[in-house]
Amino acid sequence: SSDLQDHASLAALSLEDCALTARSVHKLLPLFLCSTSLTSLSLAHNAAIGAGGIVALCAAVRVSTSLTSLDLRGCAVSASNANDLAQVLLASPSLTDLQLDPLAQLGAASSITFRNASSPS
Repeated sequence: SSDLQDHASLAALSLEDCALTARSVHKLLPLFLCSTSLTSLSLAHNAAIGAGGIVALCAAVRVSTSLTSLDLRGCAVSASNANDLAQVLLASPSLTDLQLDPLAQLGAASSITFRNASSPS
């Protein structure tokens, strides 16, 4: 955790294809609490992150006020996790760019469409 605090001014972090697991994602969570400058995070091509890692990531992104871009292509995001991510995208004060694999995007898009359609005008 103290190592992550040393990088509180980090703006972009790419951990693509690093064999990350859900446990690895949990170790990154303090970064969201101590960094107000992290705007871009790529965890692309880390299929072993799994559902547990995506759920933890959703919680972290909800508290982030600076993250604008999250790349999870190649992370085997399930339709259920895509829906969770869609809800985070809708609620996040800063996240505007969420990259998922095409099949996961279908799940997220249907969630966003449903949520938007049910929102009062």
